[in-house]
Amino acid sequence: MWDSYEQFKFQLDAVLWNLYDWLDLKVLKRQPVPDDDIAEKDNYCYLIHRPGSINQVRKRKMAENECTIGYNLPPLSPGPVITIPETLPEDCVLLKVTHFSVNYADVCIRWGLYDSANKFVGWPICPGFDVAGVVERAGTKAGFKPGDSVFGATLFGGYSSRVLVPVRQLRKVPKGLEPERAAALPAVCHTAVHALHLAGFSPDVAPRTTNKGVLVHSAAGGVGTMLCTLAKRFGCSPVVGVVGRPQKIQTLKDMGICDSVVLKTELWQQRKAKAAVVASSKKLDDYNVVEDMSSPSRGDDVGDDEFQAIFDANGQETLAKSYSHLAQGGRLIIYGFHTNVPSASAAAFLSPWQWLKMLYKMVQGMPRFDPMNMTVASKGAIGFNLSFFAKETEVLKYYFDMIVGYVEKGVIGKAIPVTVLKDAREAHTVLSSAASVGKLVVEL
Repeated sequence: MWDSYEQFKFQLDAVLWNLYDWLDLKVLKRQPVPDDDIAEKDNYCYLIHRPGSINQVRKRKMAENECTIGYNLPPLSPGPVITIPETLPEDCVLLKVTHFSVNYADVCIRWGLYDSANKFVGWPICPGFDVAGVVERAGTKAGFKPGDSVFGATLFGGYSSRVLVPVRQLRKVPKGLEPERAAALPAVCHTAVHALHLAGFSPDVAPRTTNKGVLVHSAAGGVGTMLCTLAKRFGCSPVVGVVGRPQKIQTLKDMGICDSVVLKTELWQQRKAKAAVVASSKKLDDYNVVEDMSSPSRGDDVGDDEFQAIFDANGQETLAKSYSHLAQGGRLIIYGFHTNVPSASAAAFLSPWQWLKMLYKMVQGMPRFDPMNMTVASKGAIGFNLSFFAKETEVLKYYFDMIVGYVEKGVIGKAIPVTVLKDAREAHTVLSSAASVGKLVVEL
């Protein structure tokens, strides 16, 4: 369950601090600590000072000679706030941020449920993986100049008006791509591309397996929409998207990135042949499944409930069932555990009851995969998270070049619905509610 004493202590601290906030806000009803007084043109960032409620996401005024930093710039790292060097590292740029995106991982960081945050940075932490902005200063070998519009992955430190970033993690914003859309791309695109790579699919090369079907859980989210979009580009068919709410079905239908859309509660029951087709006379609120959205071209040998790859960020709730519906040679790609953590009601804090539920799911509900069964059935399960890219810089660069190429070809630039907000706390609340579609981006 815990690999080290430090990991156990980090988790225990997270529990205690969340319980403190629950007592402070719910029982004693004290007012939260106010933000620093920030003027419109001030240099500032958002810091999470410790695990806990949404009130731990606070604006912190920075001096004009300060900026935030990601965790992979030794010896300057981990930050989160540093004095800007008079001479920048030769392969870095100082970025004036105009937009940053908010990912579900940021909410988990705030709750104290993201081990990489503690491992690489600690508290306080400036979250944020991806940004867009304008180059303010550039190192001698950066390849950028002041005024260039760029976007990229910061690997923490993105919730800031200024951030120091290695050039390997940045690219120029392609012509015609709005900065808010550029800020929405890096994390979800790198996650989706790497997940497809782990599943055995290659860009612009049709899968060689007999079964080419893929199923994507949480298909209306940022990573989900990108997975569906790229899976089609990679030659997968059918691409089946799973959503948690009926209202999200129409969104995916309008986007045309799935061959089928299935409501999560009806997934395995209604994937059975004719039962999956919905009469066109039904109202949207009555839909459980939408079929034939974009002329699916399913192969005759593809079973109705077996897939070459299933992409699952839900966690305990769906993993076992997902694995059982892999075709021979199929792969289950795991990149999150959303159902293991609370949602809507926990936007403010995690209550004692919610911690107990999470502990139960972790101890009793987590599936076990039998290596012998994997061998006999030629199936596999692989997991990863974005921290993987910190040291794998060549992989990061290769994927980034691929992503920019797809943007320039018009494949993915506007594939993700983007909602622009003005405040990081508001974004955390919306994201925790599970009601959002696509990506949330904060404009500075």
